[in-house]
Amino acid sequence: MRRERLYQQLKALGISPPYASQIAHGRRVPGLRLAIRIWHATGVKLGPVADLNRAQIARLEHLRLKRLSQRGAP
Repeated sequence: MRRERLYQQLKALGISPPYASQIAHGRRVPGLRLAIRIWHATGVKLGPVADLNRAQIARLEHLRLKRLSQRGAP
């Protein structure tokens, strides 16, 4: 994917222009949560999900949601 197109898609997701530019040009790596959000919106795998398949990403999402729900439990 061309960097400019990725940059525009990242901005459309609400990522600040400087951070979107850094991610699109490979100068910064998004965290797990943002990388999953980018993948869902664009189909582009970056950072911690770059080498994962669909099932592995789904498992990470499941574990993350499970962990978040446990934090709220008394």
